[in-house]
Amino acid sequence: MSNRKSSFASNASGSKLSTSWMIYVQLMLCMWTGGVAGWSYFYSDTTMDWRSARQWCRDHYTDMVAIQDQQEIAHLNRWLPRQPTYYWIGIRKVANVWTWVGTNKSLTDQATNWATGEPNNANDGQGDGINEDCVEMYIQRESEAGKWNDERCGKSKTALCYAAACKNDSCVQGECVETINSHKCQCFEGFYGDKCEHVVQCDSDEVVAPAKANVSCSHTHGAYAYGTLCDFSCEEGHRLSHPEPMRCTAAGSWSMAPTCEPVQCPVLPETDNMAVRCEGDTGGRFSYGSSCTFTCSRGYSLRGAHTTTCTATAAWSEAVPSCERVTCPMPQGDGRTTAHCSGPLDALQPGSTCSFTCEPGFEVQWAPVIACTEEGSWNASVPTCRVVTCDQGPAPEAHSIVRCSDTHGSVEYGAVCEYACEEGYHISDPSQNAVLCTAAGTWSPPPAVCERSAVQCSPPVAPESGQINCQPPLSVTASPSSYPQGSACTFTCNEGYEHQGPLTTECTQSGQWSSPPPTCTAMGCPVLDAPVDGTLNCTDSDQTHASQCSFACDQGFTLRGHRVVTCGLHGNWTAETPVCQAVPPSSHTEMVLAAGGAVSLSALSLAVWLMKRLRKKSSFASNASGSKLSTSWMIYFQLMLCMWTGGVAGWSYFYSNTTMDWRSARQWCRDHHTDMVAIQNQQEITHLNKWLHWQPTYYWIGIRKVDNVWTWVGTNKSLTDQATNWATGEPNNANDGQGDGINEDCVEMYIKRESQAGKWNDERCGKSKTALCYAAACKNDSCVQGECVETINSHKCQCSEGFYGDKCEHVVQCDSDEVVAPAKANVSCSHTHGAYAYGTLCDFSCEEGHRLSHPEPMRCTAAGSWSMAPTCEPECPVLPETDNMAVRCEGDTGGRFSYGSSCTFTCSRGYSLRGAHTTTCTVTAAWSEAVPSCERVTCPMPQGDGRTTAHCSGPLDALQPGSTCSFTCEPGFEVQWAPVIACTEEGSWNASVPTCRAVQCSPPVAPESGQINCQPPLSVTASPSSYPQGSACTFTCNEGYEHQGPLTTECTQSGQWSSPPPTCTAMGCPVLDAPVDGALNCTDSDQTHASQCSFACDQGFTLRGHRVVTCGLHGNWTAETPVCQAVPPSSHTEMVLAAGGAVSLSALSLAVWLMKRLRKLTARKFSLTSNSDAEDPPQHYKNSIDGLI
Repeated sequence: MSNRKSSFASNASGSKLSTSWMIYVQLMLCMWTGGVAGWSYFYSDTTMDWRSARQWCRDHYTDMVAIQDQQEIAHLNRWLPRQPTYYWIGIRKVANVWTWVGTNKSLTDQATNWATGEPNNANDGQGDGINEDCVEMYIQRESEAGKWNDERCGKSKTALCYAAACKNDSCVQGECVETINSHKCQCFEGFYGDKCEHVVQCDSDEVVAPAKANVSCSHTHGAYAYGTLCDFSCEEGHRLSHPEPMRCTAAGSWSMAPTCEPVQCPVLPETDNMAVRCEGDTGGRFSYGSSCTFTCSRGYSLRGAHTTTCTATAAWSEAVPSCERVTCPMPQGDGRTTAHCSGPLDALQPGSTCSFTCEPGFEVQWAPVIACTEEGSWNASVPTCRVVTCDQGPAPEAHSIVRCSDTHGSVEYGAVCEYACEEGYHISDPSQNAVLCTAAGTWSPPPAVCERSAVQCSPPVAPESGQINCQPPLSVTASPSSYPQGSACTFTCNEGYEHQGPLTTECTQSGQWSSPPPTCTAMGCPVLDAPVDGTLNCTDSDQTHASQCSFACDQGFTLRGHRVVTCGLHGNWTAETPVCQAVPPSSHTEMVLAAGGAVSLSALSLAVWLMKRLRKKSSFASNASGSKLSTSWMIYFQLMLCMWTGGVAGWSYFYSNTTMDWRSARQWCRDHHTDMVAIQNQQEITHLNKWLHWQPTYYWIGIRKVDNVWTWVGTNKSLTDQATNWATGEPNNANDGQGDGINEDCVEMYIKRESQAGKWNDERCGKSKTALCYAAACKNDSCVQGECVETINSHKCQCSEGFYGDKCEHVVQCDSDEVVAPAKANVSCSHTHGAYAYGTLCDFSCEEGHRLSHPEPMRCTAAGSWSMAPTCEPECPVLPETDNMAVRCEGDTGGRFSYGSSCTFTCSRGYSLRGAHTTTCTVTAAWSEAVPSCERVTCPMPQGDGRTTAHCSGPLDALQPGSTCSFTCEPGFEVQWAPVIACTEEGSWNASVPTCRAVQCSPPVAPESGQINCQPPLSVTASPSSYPQGSACTFTCNEGYEHQGPLTTECTQSGQWSSPPPTCTAMGCPVLDAPVDGALNCTDSDQTHASQCSFACDQGFTLRGHRVVTCGLHGNWTAETPVCQAVPPSSHTEMVLAAGGAVSLSALSLAVWLMKRLRKLTARKFSLTSNSDAEDPPQHYKNSIDGLI
């Protein structure tokens, strides 16, 4: 361009530019910003200070230019003409912050463009002294073009201004906001688009009426667009969950739709003595499904349904029940009972009591008094009457005999028992020879007493080691502690003892025995001497009864006779004194064997010598008849066995000189010897194979299959793994079909066979082979006291119990010193196998007044020890029984009480034991505890809590079983628990003494839409279901509600509240009318507190005011009623813009055409005449079109 200023226009008076110039400038901005509209830039043709420059801009345009980024700076530097003093821009330091005065925004980093070293706030002291807080822009400067410099505001420079781009039609549904080089629309809620021309839409499919509901929608900005309101209504019997309509929100979603909930049921009235507990109510309002439960106060029962439910018809399912006074049913007895009740039998209320009595001869069973409880039931079962019984019949007195009509345990009322006395005694009062079981359960009159008819003697004493026998027998005619005159007793000494003194005595008239008991002394045997060449050893030096003496011989002598002798009962030894005889010299054969055992010739040397001897003979000898071998051969063979087995004696082996079948071979062995050979181990097999001759047909051995098991027939024992020695592949039970057809279940032994020597083969039993036999080693005298058991190559003695030794020749001995008679006892022993040897039995007997602890005798056992000896234990006297007492004893036999016996005492019904319950017979023949007594049972005086008063059926210090006490409380208090208690037969009360508690009121109920406040607080002073007398409660109504009725109530002495709760009713607001050209919709027709009303205008009208108002707490609406105003018609400018938007001419073509037109124009210049104030506060302009119209 030839004139740079032609790009920006100005005039002196600030008048508007021509239309063609404005369009040019705006189009030029469009080329850089891409927008449809933008700011227009202007500059003055004269210079002025900063304040004047701003005022000039504000007077003619919008304000001084505000820059947002580097792109804008480059654009201004390119198109503005250069001025010598440069340009003022609209930035100023405000509160020490660089701020754009036109937009009131702080300088950002994106827009900052200071020249080098700036801002420096240089103050040269000239002019008005103001700091450099204004800014100039170096347009077209040779260096740092477009940069800024902070400058003194008083200097003169060219003003650089802008004009706002916003128009009335810039934003259809929004607010136009000016921006640097452009503008933008801030859309109203629910609108969007560059010009806010689009409205948010909601999904119409989501508009669904819930159950029991209808829906109707009103559309403000189009069908189901933002602002659409959908109002719901419910069918009869239901109501909306919340009053607000469903609304299409700016987010394109619907607000929460209400639901139709069942209508509410009316508040349930509470009746006297009833409490109501409800579930499902909200603030005292009961909707469909709410349920209430009724409970009655103490002493009342519910008549009607316990629960009611709010139905869909807004009515309760059950009528409100009533609480009626509780009564107990009339008690029914068993025909023998008579009831005595504290009230009429047809109206027995809680606290009433009934006591029961029985006809004579019967007594009350269980508690005699029952009480009516608050639940309308009796606290115990109605008692029954049972026949009176007397325990066990009357206790017999000393020397008395009792015969009763009923002898099976206890006897019933009316039974009779008769008394008789033992011989020598008589009844002291003949009128008391019978007693009667009375209605009181006791025997009457007192039992008879038997008096002694003659003089008594003290108990006679049996002599030690002796017995006593009296006529008549003491067990019949005398008590354990005294004996009648004329009693005669005879004494005897035990066997082995002789008496010194008279053997009889008699109880004389003086009460003394005629002679003392005799003395029993042990009888002695003749003194024994030791045998010649021997010794003697005796248990007792005096050699009396039961003494034992044992004999032994010196070396080289043997005992002939009994080794032990015992002094018998009659002073005779059990055997003659034995003698010691010299041992005779040994025979030739025995000497050889004995000498052979003493020499040092080894077994190997002896074996070599024997082999040389055998070469001259056959290894085994036999004859045609199978007779035994010669003596020298037998000795040889036995010695050979000794070499291998180490035994002294053993089996002798024999074989036949002819062959025969197996059965014949076994029979031959059994006829001539013991049986066929039986083998126990491999060592024996090796021995036989080594010493037996080879035979072509080999040898039969004594094994046979019995019940499919290989068994040694001579010993009847099964074949063991240690002895098994089958040849390879055997036994195979091969049956070739020849002979007698018997299977191969007999066995031959391959002696000296070339292969498998000593092995066995199962063979047919009919074949002929050599018999191999053995002769047993056991003899009749092999074992003295035991059983001789044959073993392979030997034998052994299994001794009988109590015996030992190689031949069981020795017997076990017990210590005779341990045979001692305990105190009050005698002992006598019998010997089976010698004095005090195994099997000896010692019998014990006790003196009179004692008995054995156990009956078994003491025995000498096989272990050489004595079994346990009994002791003589004392007997305690019979225990007397007292009135109203029964005695049960353990350990007595036939009425005799020995040491350790125990007796337990029990009292009759209505009596308690005073003393020990149990006594035991001690070692001193006395009872451990004295006999107790039975005293009448009484209950302690009942103790109340200070507020109770007792009313008892007997004196307080003698309350016997069956006595009752009832209780009352002082005014303002009531009895807690059972009001009547009864004394039981155990001497205790059948229930705790009741206490008095303050009168309670049922729970107070807060009014619907109200609250309750009690003093003292209910949570501290009352239980959840009752409240104490004197509790005071104050009622208040919720905001928006007013009360009808008294606001206070108090719990009185009667247990009732002084006044019922008040009623809280909602306060209403003035009735609203629909606006002209509009409609009104309210949640409640009566428009009470919290009711809401919404307004809407007809099509072509817009609402001015609040769309929804609410009825407040104090009866006022939250806002004035809105009005509906007509929508104004569109302007001419809007029509032009609308048409301009439809043409197809591009912005680039239009810009080229405008540039050609501008080259022909010349800018006009005007003088500046306006002033401005730099101290005016920065302003942010919106929707300003000053200077453009």
